[in-house]
Amino acid sequence: NTWTTVGSIRLSAPAPCVAFGPGGAWALAGEDDDVIIYNMLKGKRFARFYEHDEMVTRLAVSFDGAFAISGDEVGDIVYWEIAGAKVKKRLREHEGEITALAFSMDTDYAASGDREGAIRLWKLKTGKDRVLADCDWSEKITDVAFSPDSSKLLAAGSKGHLNVWSVKSGDRKQRFHLKNQSIACARFNVKADAI
Repeated sequence: NTWTTVGSIRLSAPAPCVAFGPGGAWALAGEDDDVIIYNMLKGKRFARFYEHDEMVTRLAVSFDGAFAISGDEVGDIVYWEIAGAKVKKRLREHEGEITALAFSMDTDYAASGDREGAIRLWKLKTGKDRVLADCDWSEKITDVAFSPDSSKLLAAGSKGHLNVWSVKSGDRKQRFHLKNQSIACARFNVKADAI
């Protein structure tokens, strides 16, 4: 296999987070309290998203490439349209730095996790969070992910915990603990029958 550079991003400060859209069309990079939007197909900076007051710590791009969610170090999350850099919703339930973000495949939901151990499931149309059973942990949330059919939510933590919830009901379906291991990332397989 040979790697090929398809574009480059120049920033004036280190980026604590980056995200890429489908097909490599968009690249987003957190730069202080802004998000820089790059059009990778044209190889140039497209716009700047200015809607955070604190350092942006996490980014995610929807599977259709039309939307992004960005989270910052005080727990604010913004759901926004990439092409127009326009806010759709502000999501405010976290009290700590956002450490994990994900869109569901159908873009109906987003999930978030923070440094304090809180996990939230958001209905993006309304901006309301769904109550999840056992969703406040005493460890940093390192990753959140949806199953390919958007029916399950997975969260992983820095002390080795993994939980799976039903998106529809909010009930916890499975719980795992890998002792003495920090989990950096976790995903469902294509059939959503294994992690």
